[in-house]
Amino acid sequence: MKKLTEKEKFEAENDATGVTIYFFKNQIVMRTKVDNIDTKISPYTYKDFVQNYAGNDVKSFSKTQLIEYMRSSKMNNFYGKYMISSFISLLLVEIMITLIDALEIAAFGWLTTMITRIRIRFVAIYNMAVYALTLPMILNMLYIIVNYFTTFTISYFQVAYITIAYIYLAAVIFLLKDDLLKKLEEVEKIKKEHIKMMKFAINKIKGAEIKKREHIKSNILFLKNTNPEEYVKNFMNCTNNRGAELFYVTKTGVIGSRIIVKDFSKKAIFRELRYYRNWYLEEYKCPITGKVLNCYLTYALTQFKTSYSSYPVISKIFLDTEYVDGKRLSGGLYCEGQEYIHLTRTETWNIIERMKVY
Repeated sequence: MKKLTEKEKFEAENDATGVTIYFFKNQIVMRTKVDNIDTKISPYTYKDFVQNYAGNDVKSFSKTQLIEYMRSSKMNNFYGKYMISSFISLLLVEIMITLIDALEIAAFGWLTTMITRIRIRFVAIYNMAVYALTLPMILNMLYIIVNYFTTFTISYFQVAYITIAYIYLAAVIFLLKDDLLKKLEEVEKIKKEHIKMMKFAINKIKGAEIKKREHIKSNILFLKNTNPEEYVKNFMNCTNNRGAELFYVTKTGVIGSRIIVKDFSKKAIFRELRYYRNWYLEEYKCPITGKVLNCYLTYALTQFKTSYSSYPVISKIFLDTEYVDGKRLSGGLYCEGQEYIHLTRTETWNIIERMKVY
């Protein structure tokens, strides 16, 4: 074990809090102790001390003269400079210690986030650690003041200092986790509600599709029972496979004024023929002129008042066209059992422009 020198032994025995001046044989030592950690030691030779702070060339002095000189106003300059330098150095030391403490607390905070499974950047954790040191720093300042003027000390104050800051940081992290869990619960609740609404909409669409298919199946069965199968097939082609959707079979009869031709007149034909886009090209004998002409043919669902039928049937509607004198277009509409309808050139073109010929 290393033996202490007389000087070191003397300093150890007089380890007091505050400013202590030691006069040794070859130097003067000013020792500033704020607490058990922060201690500043400033050694001076007698020659430098006198020349720099006294401003006089003193070659000899007694102990009594030195003590009186140290207590005189001539030392104010030295005391002022010493206090400023001590304050600045201690302030810088405290700042560095605080930043290191914040780094240590941030490391504990990062471990806490890993345990709680929260993703937070280390920079953000470090910033929170600096804020968490606010109360411990205030307590530390109060402790330094009390320790400076009294002999009151706390053995594990530094441990308490770090612990208080960490508790603050951990509390913030757990509050963030709790807030995050609440938001996740809200998101999950919204997600479940959205899935529920989607399922309801899908089931509604599926129900509508099933109902629609049953409706079409029932209507096609009705048409097959009342018409030749070839007529039913051609009727569906002429309406782009939508013919069976556009009417309803009820107990009181068949409803579907949009597609059922009930009156063989220009107004009714032009209104209902918008559902019959597809036409066939065939030859037929004109009931007026007796000529065999190339004509357009569509299969339409009809229920004329003159037929005295209680339900609609599929009928052939012919559109014949010819050029009079090889120049002027004329035409007409015909349905078996109905009067022939003459069309102008414009009316004929209006029908031809909208049709698709098979």
